[in-house]
Amino acid sequence: MKTVLPLSVFLLLFQVSFAGKLPLQPLTSFEAGITLTTFNTYTPKTYSNTFNVLDRRAYEFVNTLFFRYTHKRWGIRLFTGYSQNKGSLVQTGANALLTTIKNKDFRAGIGAQYYFAKHWCYSFLDLAYRDVYSTGSKSGTNLNQTFVQVSKGFDTFLGIGFRIRIYKIICISPEIAYLGSVKFFNISTANLNSPVVHQTKDAKFYSFAVARLIATVRF
Repeated sequence: MKTVLPLSVFLLLFQVSFAGKLPLQPLTSFEAGITLTTFNTYTPKTYSNTFNVLDRRAYEFVNTLFFRYTHKRWGIRLFTGYSQNKGSLVQTGANALLTTIKNKDFRAGIGAQYYFAKHWCYSFLDLAYRDVYSTGSKSGTNLNQTFVQVSKGFDTFLGIGFRIRIYKIICISPEIAYLGSVKFFNISTANLNSPVVHQTKDAKFYSFAVARLIATVRF
């Protein structure tokens, strides 16, 4: 958050200084672009400390396509994205362990926004569906476990954003929001030395602050 807020202040000053030199905004517009980066102030673990699976990374880059239709002060937002990431955790000592994780993350959402300062400052509310498929393993002395986790749920974002034109039809939109997320998990774990598969179900709720930067082109 400390890195995003100074950027937002700079961009606001840019908008105030140069807005008069740019053409007036049309009453109706359509924009398409990408979410350049997202900063999550909290990265909760989804299923026990045993496998150290994170619900999302602290920093996400170019993770969604973004569309916005605006008429006067009201706007409709659509976004969707798919990403993959992996990681590993090494624990040293007498009981050394190696944990590997692979995640496939799909999300799609819709939202609404309202400009309360002409066409540059707005509030918004987004609702997104999210599906994350995670696989991994843990290996070490006398241990060889695997797991599969499927989590499905919904994210809601309530926040404020700043739509700033940097050149004619090119805009950037820094946003700060409060995220509420509910997830439902199905987890399967197995030991390669045993044919038994353990099934677990769980549900969790998270809430934390999020900052993101969106770049769009107006058509």
